Amino acid sequence: MPDFNRGRTQNPRQGGPQRGGNAQNGVGGGAPRAAVPWYVGTDFTQAPPGHRYLLYLPFWKKDWGAIKEGKQRVLKDLGALPDHAGRAMLALAQRQRAIGKANGAEVIEAVSTSPFATGLGWEHPNENGFAFLHPYGLPYLAGSGMKGVLRRAAEELALLEEDARGWNPAAVWLLFGFEAGSAVFADGNPFRDAYERWCSRALSTETDSVVLSAFQKMVAPKFGGTLDQFLDKLEDKVYRQSLHTAGALRFFDSIPEIDGNCMGIDIMNPHYSEYYQGNSTPHDAGKPVPIFFLVVPPGSRFTFVVDCPREHHLPANLKGKWRDLIRVTFAHAFDWLGFGAKTAVGYGQFRTNDTSAAATAYENPLVVEEHSALPARLKEIKNSQTFNDFVKSIKQDEIDMLKSLSLKGMESVINIGSVADLESAEASSEIKRIIAERMLDIISPNKKWDEKKHEKYRKLLSIAGRIS
Repeated sequence: MPDFNRGRTQNPRQGGPQRGGNAQNGVGGGAPRAAVPWYVGTDFTQAPPGHRYLLYLPFWKKDWGAIKEGKQRVLKDLGALPDHAGRAMLALAQRQRAIGKANGAEVIEAVSTSPFATGLGWEHPNENGFAFLHPYGLPYLAGSGMKGVLRRAAEELALLEEDARGWNPAAVWLLFGFEAGSAVFADGNPFRDAYERWCSRALSTETDSVVLSAFQKMVAPKFGGTLDQFLDKLEDKVYRQSLHTAGALRFFDSIPEIDGNCMGIDIMNPHYSEYYQGNSTPHDAGKPVPIFFLVVPPGSRFTFVVDCPREHHLPANLKGKWRDLIRVTFAHAFDWLGFGAKTAVGYGQFRTNDTSAAATAYENPLVVEEHSALPARLKEIKNSQTFNDFVKSIKQDEIDMLKSLSLKGMESVINIGSVADLESAEASSEIKRIIAERMLDIISPNKKWDEKKHEKYRKLLSIAGRIS
């Protein structure tokens, strides 16, 4: 039996080994430490960010008071992903993509254009929590959060936009589930007014009436009245609360592939905390206390996976259409809503490389002509030399098009053996990084690989900036 008392320097309830005092931490002194038993140790550098933030947070002084200074440095240290956590992050993201594609799901890849944060409202000694996926200790966007944003986007399209892009309230209910407390049933808001207008014309529109009929048969098969009477019945709150449907769509968690393998730090600097707490009138003589919090930095890659396991329950005009509806819903969410916390002030914004390039080409036909040579040159790759020539030929003004380029179908000529060619090619590090990202879309570790191929894969990850 191991001797846990050997080498003990203090009471086991008092955390790690004692250290020298630190004047900046005030009474109690001592360098910041984690609130863990002494035998756990003090070196948590190999733990993923979530474990360090939630379990091994070095925020405590010798007297167990929270530190008041140096939080930014602590957060910066714990936001770094050790190599094994970086590999786990990539593996999880790749697994989500693979499962989605194997299930015939809609897989949409996007890049964050602003910091992403979620779970800030959770209680935490730092005053701001963060949502990490257990047991991996990695940041993520929960599928439930994704569903909530997309549902709002679908409702806005169905009721508030001139072009509904195929959406109507009944389609929202079938795909996302019915909510008895939805804004469409509450007076005094734009959704309610638009819903009433939709009800007045829904039965005269064949598409809407078919979808509404399918919804009624799903949630209230014993209802004997007409669709008009069913809409009237939905105004009864008690009746609405008796209807249950989870919706046909399923939303996967999204694991961000963090740019630079390190989480970022942002700051809130409330200037009127005394006023917000009701202790004074607003004035400019207050002393703002900066609050630092973790974020996923811009430039990180997110994969959004949505499938429809209950597609067989949908009416015929939705079975083959739900994918199109989800695509336009994502586009609306990316343009107008955002994902995660603090979206009202610009956090959680995304763009999809493929749709942004397509939109630009649509708006300006000259863009297609100007960049059409890049996909053509890609198809000319036949061997190692032509791959090297392709990389060397890419110009700076073709980078945006390169980001949206797909290497699918090129596996016979662009594979794990191409890593050395990419590394030695005469091109900027940015161009190499983007090509490495696209190569990772089509290259995955294989059990039959020898150590040399695994080493090449690690080199590819390094070129892509996913590991150091």
